[in-house]
Amino acid sequence: MFHYREYPADAALSVYIKKFWVLDNSQQTTAMSNKSILPNGCANLAFISGEGISIKTKQEEIYLSAGIYLVGQLRSSIQVSIRPYTKITLVQLYPWTAGQLLATSLEDTAGNFIPLGDIDALLYRQLQQMPLDDEAQIVAFFEGALLRILGNAGRKDILQPACRLIRAYRGNLGIHALGVQLGCSTRYLEKQFRRSLGITPKDYAGIIRVRSLVDALSHLPDPARMTQLALEYGFYDQAHFIKTFGTIVQMAPGKFQLNDFLLQNAGEGY
Repeated sequence: MFHYREYPADAALSVYIKKFWVLDNSQQTTAMSNKSILPNGCANLAFISGEGISIKTKQEEIYLSAGIYLVGQLRSSIQVSIRPYTKITLVQLYPWTAGQLLATSLEDTAGNFIPLGDIDALLYRQLQQMPLDDEAQIVAFFEGALLRILGNAGRKDILQPACRLIRAYRGNLGIHALGVQLGCSTRYLEKQFRRSLGITPKDYAGIIRVRSLVDALSHLPDPARMTQLALEYGFYDQAHFIKTFGTIVQMAPGKFQLNDFLLQNAGEGY
């Protein structure tokens, strides 16, 4: 049987790591297919063991063999097929963490799946001797080493309050208003988001807006509530809602089924 597991980050790490999560098909002789993953505004480090995973995006189909990867910010949902005897442990990083952790700009990483050694050789050397299928050891490494690796990075980083404000407004906060609240220019915000998230503040707000709606729906899974929720979450124009939802979720709102997606146990996707 395929297993989905989650582990919360301990208190000291909870400002940097949203959770650890495991997609475990390691005991199965057949693939776990036809499930999709939605964007939620976070990046991930993925530790893949076994036969690997196939990922279908709206542009292409990608195969990832065993290894360690950065999963950049998703702009739209992806469909996954986890091959037999494969286990994937993911470290879900809050949007402000990846830019502090990795020693490079993330401007070109959105929607990409990049071998970690290609973007941060030092971090990769620290992780490469770790058994890829040992989720307990992966969690223990980050609990023991992340704060040391980060050092003083980001203590005055504007991304954390910016992302928290966008989340607090459930994506309904324009970049000009965001800049006013933070006391900085929209140009500066754009630059920081592109460098550390790989997407713009507008992209991030759109993801949070749709994902907040989907997570609300996951608590009360009644498709008839979709139109009502769209209004509650700031979509006053039906055409705009249908277009935005379709772009991010990759299907029309009327065709959305919760069971088609791998959603967090807590129902808090952002």
